[in-house]
Amino acid sequence: MLTALEKSLKVLVLILLVIVFFGLVLTPSYQVQRSVDITSSSAQITPWLQDLNNWPKWLAVQQIEDRARLQVHGRTQGVGAHINWLGDSSRGELSITHSSAEQLEFQVLVNDEYLSRGTISIQGYAQAVG
Repeated sequence: MLTALEKSLKVLVLILLVIVFFGLVLTPSYQVQRSVDITSSSAQITPWLQDLNNWPKWLAVQQIEDRARLQVHGRTQGVGAHINWLGDSSRGELSITHSSAEQLEFQVLVNDEYLSRGTISIQGYAQAVG
């Protein structure tokens, strides 16, 4: 017959095994997707999007930390262009890693610890005739 201590140890080991199992099976990454319809041509949107001098107008950093100071260094467009920010509770850098007329890929490093990647795609669609 099992004592209370032996039962408690078995339950604890079972809990640890479940935690380890899910830690090995579950992926540590995730994906967030969002789309926005803009009633302008890609020829109008692309230059505005590709130039990091425009990003401080809508970059989420300032929504989260309103006193963040944003600075664009060196190149402002294309691969290698980057923007830094420094705030009271965070600092980071956004860098363009791929740039074309249809797509912009970037990576964001926050507090030298959290790295994420993003893609902005510009897709045209046929307008309804009617």
